[in-house]
Amino acid sequence: IAHALERYARDGFAVFREEWQRWHALNRETVDVLLPDGSVVRGDVAGVDVDGALLLDTGGRRLRFVNGEVSLRGAGR
Repeated sequence: IAHALERYARDGFAVFREEWQRWHALNRETVDVLLPDGSVVRGDVAGVDVDGALLLDTGGRRLRFVNGEVSLRGAGR
């Protein structure tokens, strides 16, 4: 873990992105993103970008979530 943290500190998330995409349990699933104001955004997970932001396809748009205050749930749960 220490090696991974050192690498992250040096290179950022981009070097881990491909592996994250392979293991992300909700990738390509429909989810609800619960926002701090209580609103909900439903869409299909399109993975993460090079910064680690969640990418969500919804209504013909791709949204990017970086806020640590959001909560992710499988749709309908």
